[in-house]
Amino acid sequence: MKLLAFVGAILLLSFFVNSCLGHKLAPEEVYINEDSCAYCKMLISDIHFSAQLLKLDAETKKFDDVVCLLNYLATQNQAREEAIYVYPFQQKGWVKAQFAIYLVSENISTPMGSGICVFLDRGEAEDAKETYGGRIATWDELLEEFAKLD
Repeated sequence: MKLLAFVGAILLLSFFVNSCLGHKLAPEEVYINEDSCAYCKMLISDIHFSAQLLKLDAETKKFDDVVCLLNYLATQNQAREEAIYVYPFQQKGWVKAQFAIYLVSENISTPMGSGICVFLDRGEAEDAKETYGGRIATWDELLEEFAKLD
């Protein structure tokens, strides 16, 4: 009987641990001209410049421009974010912010005028840079720049 209780407890514990570790945060759908930016409060008007901040046990924060996300992060105590997603400039689907490459160009019109565009790889960003000018940055470089502004 004790063995059965012990096995049951182990199974219950492993189920609990698995469910906690197995919970993956996924980006939510953004409703254009309905969802508002968590930072500037403007309506999100173009998915291709938007971003999301997801945390376990917290409401997803949506942003209309990568610059709003960066400004928001600069004002927060650097608690560990669970997942940050950005939407590529010329693609469909979300990508984790740390895996994307960014082009910052004053020749690209973004919702907040930041000119920050997201690309899946450096080659795409370099091609866009030939057209729009500007500079290429990584997520860590952008975070560092905005942390200095705080």
